[in-house]
Amino acid sequence: MNYSKVRFTLDLHKNQAQVSIPVSIGDTAKIFYINFTDGGQPFFIPDGCLAMMSIKRPTETMLQAFCTIESNTVVKYAFAENESTAIVSGIHNCDLVLYDPNGEQIASPKFTMVVDERVISRDDIDLTDEDYTIVDAIARDEANRQIVESARVEAEILRAETESARADAESARAEAETKREANVQKAIDDIASVKESIENMRDNGEFDGVSVEHSWNGTHLRITSASGTSSVNLKGEKGDQGEQGEKGDKGDRGEQGIQGEKGDKGEKGDPFRISKIYPSVSEMNASFSTDGLPFGSLVSIVTGDIYDEDNSKIYIKGESEYVYTTDLSGAIGLKGDKGDKGDKGDKGDKGDQGEKGSKGDSGFFAMEVDASGNLYVSTPNNETPPVEYDRATGNLYFVTDEQRVLLGNIKGKDGNAPVRGRDYWTAADKMDIIQDVLSTLPNANGRYF
Repeated sequence: MNYSKVRFTLDLHKNQAQVSIPVSIGDTAKIFYINFTDGGQPFFIPDGCLAMMSIKRPTETMLQAFCTIESNTVVKYAFAENESTAIVSGIHNCDLVLYDPNGEQIASPKFTMVVDERVISRDDIDLTDEDYTIVDAIARDEANRQIVESARVEAEILRAETESARADAESARAEAETKREANVQKAIDDIASVKESIENMRDNGEFDGVSVEHSWNGTHLRITSASGTSSVNLKGEKGDQGEQGEKGDKGDRGEQGIQGEKGDKGEKGDPFRISKIYPSVSEMNASFSTDGLPFGSLVSIVTGDIYDEDNSKIYIKGESEYVYTTDLSGAIGLKGDKGDKGDKGDKGDKGDQGEKGSKGDSGFFAMEVDASGNLYVSTPNNETPPVEYDRATGNLYFVTDEQRVLLGNIKGKDGNAPVRGRDYWTAADKMDIIQDVLSTLPNANGRYF
């Protein structure tokens, strides 16, 4: 049997599904090789630990099976040992649970397995192992596209929540403006009351030739004459909230909020499709102007040699040339059963051994938003996240070597800055209020202040 190996990495501290793996229904030749990281650093599995795969099917039935731990770094799960793994189509929610030697759970990172009965079965057509490598890579790329689409939907939901928060802030600002106007009117009424009190004292001859003195203590206005002292507190209700201070230390994570309304369904994206296959890069370049393919078409190089560095490369048709995008080469399969001995051939000259090509990035990544509204992007094996954020516009992009796709805009609208005379009073404003009051009052000599 030719086994299909799938290698991926899970972080022990992430609660959401981290990768999505496509699987054909009825597949018993798949083998998962799973590495772990602890906060982005490689995790070494201690001796005596156990690993159990727990799979919840779309039918709500469960499959649980122990896995093999190899070299204290890799967990192996073979479909051949659990032939009922992929008997139902749909999305399977998988938990890989690690237990320490005492039976205590260490972690249970999650991933999803998409079982699709539409995926081509190896028993239906006659393809080479190299062909299967391309088919499996295309299926993985489609699963990755679904992850990107899910991230775009989540970003749109976040944008809607931000807009709702902005509307709430605007409503609070309007309410604060109404309170401010009431506070101003109350201060005016208090000043009028003080003025009336002083005028009554003057009309009753209570000044007795002594000048009236005043003092200001915080929000208290104090008036002193020969007959005694009168004061009033001009402090109004609590004012509007000031500008936001610097960000403090991160607090404990709060409870999850109420789920927002579901956003509108986005437009359907173009499927991943290889328009043409060339046996070499040179033949592809020579056919650029005559192959009849439109701008943006994808083509693949299939040389028939899995050790050829050009084999399984993907190019996109540009305006003047084909541009390299990625390499879909997968891992080399296990050696098959030994065939019948053939006739002895002539001895040939020994050739030089070629160098093994470097392994490409996986292309998988995950996105999540914490309780403070921070957006995180994580990738296996510390790879560079294929996303880009434009602070000036608030746009979030999915980026490859030749493409930059807009996922959504997560920037909220700016709030309003407080205005002097409308949202607050300065010390000079307070003194102007006092002067306006005193200018209407006579002193003991019949003059006005």
